[in-house]
Amino acid sequence: MLAVLREKASAVLGVEDLAEDESFTGRGVDSLAVVELVMDLEDAFGIELGEEEVAAAATVGALADVVVGKWS
Repeated sequence: MLAVLREKASAVLGVEDLAEDESFTGRGVDSLAVVELVMDLEDAFGIELGEEEVAAAATVGALADVVVGKWS
């Protein structure tokens, strides 16, 4: 799952190697990137995510926690 999250976030942010604990804001995330990431993750994992949830998850690791919480 982390590999998919890293891939999707990296693609949206236009970077090659986003570390699990690297801040999204340090890589230039904005509201449009959040919307795109939400749509990509919903498609990839078959879950519903709120833009606020994704924006609040500052790293791939934190985003993984949000996704896992949706599966529970």
